[in-house]
Amino acid sequence: LLSDCLDGDRTFGLPLLAEGALSPEPGDIGCTARILTASPLPDGRSNILTEGVQRFALESIEPTDQPYFVGTVGMFNDDPTTDDDTASAAYVWERLRTFQRKLGLPITGEIQPTDPTRASFRIASQLELDCDLGEEMLRLTSTAVRLARLDEIIGQREDETPRRQAAIHDHRRNGNG
Repeated sequence: LLSDCLDGDRTFGLPLLAEGALSPEPGDIGCTARILTASPLPDGRSNILTEGVQRFALESIEPTDQPYFVGTVGMFNDDPTTDDDTASAAYVWERLRTFQRKLGLPITGEIQPTDPTRASFRIASQLELDCDLGEEMLRLTSTAVRLARLDEIIGQREDETPRRQAAIHDHRRNGNG
C-alpha cells in the first residue's frame, strides 16, 4: 500500500471499522489521508506522517488482487459555517486548554480560528475519543452541532477531573512505589 501511495498521489483511505469487524463494510465512514513524509526502517517497515484530508462513506468494496482493500467512496463535507461557529470554536478550544492545564496534560498546537470545521476536528483529536464518539464526530456535518457536542464532552470530563487527576498521578508513579 505504501509504495503504491508514494508512486501515486500519496493518498489512501482509512475506514473506521465497527467494533470487532475484520474488514470494512459499505456504509462505514472514514477519512482520506495524505502521506506527508515516509521514512523507511531497516526491517522493511516505515514511519509515516499523514494528514487527514476528506471524510467519506464507503459505497462498495471492489475485488482486487492487492493485499489491501479497494473501494468506491462518496466524499462529504460539513455544511457552511457562520461567524457564530468561529466564536464557538474559540470558546471550546479555550475550555479544552483550561481542562488540560487542570490535569497537567500537554497542550499541543493551536487552532485556526477562521476555520471552525478544522478547529472542531482538532479539538476532537485532543480528547482521545473512543470509537463510538469518534464515529459520531465524523458523521456530523454541522460544525455547530459538533462543537456543541465537544463542549458537552469536555463538561462531562471536567466533572470527572478529581478521578482523572488521581489516575494520572498513579500512572506517573507506576513502577516507582
